[in-house]
Amino acid sequence: MYVKACKILGVRIGAGQKEIKDAYRRLAVLYHPDTSQNPKTASRFIEITRAYKYLSDPGAYHRYISRYQAVKKKKRHHDVKVSSYAESMAYRRWKEENLPDLPPALAKLAHFINSYYEYTFLAISVFIIILPPVVFYFDDKLSIEENGWSPIIGPVITGILLFTGTFSYMLRNRNPFALRIQKWFIKKFKTRNG
Repeated sequence: MYVKACKILGVRIGAGQKEIKDAYRRLAVLYHPDTSQNPKTASRFIEITRAYKYLSDPGAYHRYISRYQAVKKKKRHHDVKVSSYAESMAYRRWKEENLPDLPPALAKLAHFINSYYEYTFLAISVFIIILPPVVFYFDDKLSIEENGWSPIIGPVITGILLFTGTFSYMLRNRNPFALRIQKWFIKKFKTRNG
């Protein structure tokens, strides 16, 4: 929102209050509904006023800098004091809004990867867990007596570690799918022990 507001007013990021006020006055004169007959200027004037109100808050720049530094240091969004899934999604939308303009096909691909990368890693980890035992079962040339257990155990352990890491990441980020699975396991565990 901060970068967008700066673009609307045409000021640099981190501009002082005087620079913001001067830019607002200059644009307000140009786009004020009383001075222009064009009906689009009213909506533009409202946009300029909202941007000015947002930027006139001295804390807006400090909030932007703290978020920018967190993203720059590649901190996960739950480290930026995100306490609920709704706030997490708001942070993701903020990240998407501040991405550079991309061609439509590339933007769709980036959005898809950003939305479903957790599920992709889960699917890969399940594939890694299941594939070695299945290959050993169906391939007559491979046998445990000749090759030992290491061709099965190594990839399966790697897959289990990848699965648990991805699933715990999803839980930390309050992914709805992971939370439903967790609730289901807790309910099953309580009914079995209770």
